[in-house]
Amino acid sequence: MTLLMLTMTTYHSKMEKSSKGGVNAPKKQSEDQLQSSIVRKFSELHPEKRGQLFHVANERNHALQAMQARSKGIFPGVADLIYIDLKSMFQPRILGIELKTPGSSHKVDTVRQQVEWGEILEKNGGTWRLCDNIDDAMYCINGFYEGFTTQEVREKLANNGNKKTIKF
Repeated sequence: MTLLMLTMTTYHSKMEKSSKGGVNAPKKQSEDQLQSSIVRKFSELHPEKRGQLFHVANERNHALQAMQARSKGIFPGVADLIYIDLKSMFQPRILGIELKTPGSSHKVDTVRQQVEWGEILEKNGGTWRLCDNIDDAMYCINGFYEGFTTQEVREKLANNGNKKTIKF
């Protein structure tokens, strides 16, 4: 009963009230909220893998911050979440998960950097996916690779024309 109430409370807290007092579709989730949901779900399902899924804080607000961060080893385009599966110490599985929320727009140059980093990871034996929901991200973590591949994102960029932004 408590779990049902918690689930219902969570669901209803994500709903918007319309001006007429009715309930509309859930609020649009931000990329930060999506990332937090994935990390929470991972922690709930895999407490024994603590520290194996993490965020690389490579976001910067100003050019000076970006230059300072690069001088310390921050690399542009690194995925939002990195998962290192340590089942085999001789061959760990490394996964980069780039997150985008459905309907969100992003600078083409930024997405290109993210794909380039994904290709570097793949050339070195890792896996990269762009995911737009918690289920795809969790499938990736569990070894069933959902989401967009580097090739699929490259094709999406090629079909975007000369636009400076791209929508996911």
